[in-house]
Amino acid sequence: MAPIKSERGLPARAELRRQYVKFPGPFQTPRALAILIRPTTLDSVQHHRPQAIRPNPKAAIVRGMRDAHTDFSISSLLIPAIDREAEVAEANEMVDLVIVNRQAGVAGIGIDYRETYRPPELFRDAFRMAKAAGLRLTAHAGEFGTSWQNVATAVDGLQVDRVDHGYTVVDNPELVKRCIDQGIVFTVVPTNSYYLRTLEPQRWAIDHPIRRMVELGLLVHPNTDDPALHHVSPAGAWELMYSHL
Repeated sequence: MAPIKSERGLPARAELRRQYVKFPGPFQTPRALAILIRPTTLDSVQHHRPQAIRPNPKAAIVRGMRDAHTDFSISSLLIPAIDREAEVAEANEMVDLVIVNRQAGVAGIGIDYRETYRPPELFRDAFRMAKAAGLRLTAHAGEFGTSWQNVATAVDGLQVDRVDHGYTVVDNPELVKRCIDQGIVFTVVPTNSYYLRTLEPQRWAIDHPIRRMVELGLLVHPNTDDPALHHVSPAGAWELMYSHL
């Protein structure tokens, strides 16, 4: 069946939710899906809790990643993510446990979940600890239509190497220039749930800030973040960037 098109020739928003949720070809097996969707974050309902960072489960995940590379040629690294809805002390404890029990496959730390009332500056100490230990840094910022100031804080205050989402960076030309000069990479999700909810269905691809980010010269990398939430596969994110953004 051909994709449903809007009057401008773009996929209708409802069709996006159906069309790009499936994984292509060899990824349509339970084992491959498990490897592909979540080997890169220590993400669970309480992934900020100390018990989620115990060495044995993490070592098992790393073994699974090695098997994925052997069996499917899939390369992956772990980025344990702070739940920004947790207490700051818990975030600091999590980072300390990551450092103490660090495995070879752990590349850095991140922070995710709702930023609307938990700004990135709350977690400066956790990021300082991680940076001092040689971990790379990334943070969700500018995802839910929040101010570009959250992106600026992630870049300047947390000193991240990468920004996850970061769409509102386009609202500040000076910040855009600094991100370009520093080589900050933005992992972007074409089907980001916030913009699917707030943009007009017929104009989602035209008005999506990703389009402006590319035009301004920012470094962007298509991603899924959470495939179930954003209704997109890794292959689907790349295809949408090529065909519509």
